[in-house]
Amino acid sequence: AAQAPTARARRAHPAGAGAGALRQGGGKAAPVSMANQAAKKAASATKAAGKAYAPVLAAAWAAFVGFRVLYRFSSMGLLQWLGCGVLALSSALAYSGLVATAAERKAGSEFFDLFVVTVAVLVLSTLSDWAWLLFLSVPGYLVYVYGGTALSFLKTLTAGPPAEPMSQEEKEDADARLKRAKERRERRAAKRRA
Repeated sequence: AAQAPTARARRAHPAGAGAGALRQGGGKAAPVSMANQAAKKAASATKAAGKAYAPVLAAAWAAFVGFRVLYRFSSMGLLQWLGCGVLALSSALAYSGLVATAAERKAGSEFFDLFVVTVAVLVLSTLSDWAWLLFLSVPGYLVYVYGGTALSFLKTLTAGPPAEPMSQEEKEDADARLKRAKERRERRAAKRRA
């Protein structure tokens, strides 16, 4: 049976002191594990994220399936069925990413952006065949965010070794060549004017 904490432990850690509260076991007082608290918070955040995003996604899919697939079935061609596959994939990716980032307490803005685009395409595609074009914003955003980095990386691959600094003699020689070239251009321009 668990024994009551000693008087000294009670003074140091009064009952209900949050992370410093004591857990009884074998007559010794031990602090409550912070890892357990973190796991509980992560589970709570995951559950809250699931409750927040699942109904929105379910309602968008219900509208899409109800109106587009069932009511306007004759408008569903091969491309629309392939689009349904893309929508299902992006829905799964966005939802699982949002729930995972909520558990890890990270930002997850990319997953939220994908979630919003997916829901918008689901809702708008009930009205138009052209709503799928909204998905072009995803690769466009990726090019915008990562294109500069990729371009600078490609430039470093194609660029040769850095030029070594010129000696004083090489600088004077280059300046003399530039001066002669300038004089030739001026002589040619003078001949044309005459």
